[in-house]
Amino acid sequence: MLDTSNTNESIAPYIEDINGDNAGRRTPIVRGELNIGRRPGTGGVMVETEFTDCSRLHAIIRFDGNRVTIVDAGTGGEGTPFGTTINGQQLSAGSETPVDHNAVIRLGRIGGKLFRIVIDTSDQ
Repeated sequence: MLDTSNTNESIAPYIEDINGDNAGRRTPIVRGELNIGRRPGTGGVMVETEFTDCSRLHAIIRFDGNRVTIVDAGTGGEGTPFGTTINGQQLSAGSETPVDHNAVIRLGRIGGKLFRIVIDTSDQ
């Protein structure tokens, strides 16, 4: 995880679609929360309908200005039926998990929606 709390550098993280019709789309991760799902709400990242394992509100990305975390949300914070992984590791439902630069997030089972989290954009 990139921590810039003791540096003068600022980070401008974003989430990038890896697969599906929106592959290549980059959505900035601003301070606060970014909802991801089939119906994420205003300002969220909408997942294409072909990814049927994805819940209406599947995951929440949080950015506090220094670090990025993700929560497998689901209904009432109880997690989603098919889960969320970071680099192949299953997340615990409702738990906030730190995200490293270039982490790959999968929503649902194998073949599910994939995103890449870019935190350090200094070389972009």
